[in-house]
Amino acid sequence: MQAIAIACCFKDEGPLLIVCPAVLRYTWAEELERWDPSFLPKDIHLGTDSEFHYSRVNFTDVKPGIIILAYL
Repeated sequence: MQAIAIACCFKDEGPLLIVCPAVLRYTWAEELERWDPSFLPKDIHLGTDSEFHYSRVNFTDVKPGIIILAYL
């Protein structure tokens, strides 16, 4: 709850990075949308460390507000 409150305070400062276990990625996304309805699904990118490591994610066209990165 505290981390979500902090994320809401800094959402206008730039993209936020949340690192969590893989099983909690969707929970984080759901809770962010629940506690701050201004976070839309299009603003939240879910990924894994391997996607970012191998540069499979391209943010040139899409600018997510939140990146939820899971470690394995």
